[in-house]
Amino acid sequence: LGRGALIRAGPPHSALSISTAVLAGLGICTAFLCVTWSLLDYHQSLRSFLQDKYELSPGSSVVYFLWNLFLVCPRILAVALFALSWPYGVALHFPLVWLAMFLWVSLQGTDFMESPGPEQLYRAVVAVILYFSWFNVSPGRTL
Repeated sequence: LGRGALIRAGPPHSALSISTAVLAGLGICTAFLCVTWSLLDYHQSLRSFLQDKYELSPGSSVVYFLWNLFLVCPRILAVALFALSWPYGVALHFPLVWLAMFLWVSLQGTDFMESPGPEQLYRAVVAVILYFSWFNVSPGRTL
């Protein structure tokens, strides 16, 4: 056996490493559920704030939650796998996509805040959300 074979062999799996992996998996699943719940909560709050929209029914909320869960989780996993295979690519990809989404939101002409500073912060946060998911930030239909 060469020196490389001894380094790659590593220690056998122990109960501690298995329980750590289970806890990490539970943490990842909890994070996915929290992100999805946050999107649902945002959508429900937005619809209750706007007078021309109906509030979501419980059934619609479940469908919206599952839709976002099955939409966001694969995207986050894809970015994670992309980061594992090419870490510098994500460091380049994320700012470029974020900038494009920020410009897109700015061109939509959002005016949720009373002053320009908080409005720019809102647009920056929406651009991060748009990296992983999609929602309409302007009234009416968009292409």
